[in-house]
Amino acid sequence: MNWEIRPLPVFLPDAARARKAAHALERETQIQWEIDRLRHSQADAAKDLWRSGRFEVYPHAETHSYSKSNSEGGREGRRPFR
Repeated sequence: MNWEIRPLPVFLPDAARARKAAHALERETQIQWEIDRLRHSQADAAKDLWRSGRFEVYPHAETHSYSKSNSEGGREGRRPFR
């Protein structure tokens, strides 16, 4: 077998295309950073909502009394968010 290294053509964009590509990649990085920041913010808001006890899941909302027992510190008439 012949294991010679052969030269391969390499695409080199001109300066204007390289600047546009660099700008596009930078913008994409900024957008992804913002998405991640918003995702973390949303997760924190959901965590705070669940911890506050203001959000409860009632599997049978139409037939449930919407209250916790007094021993659990619930209030009569508490309804889930919609």
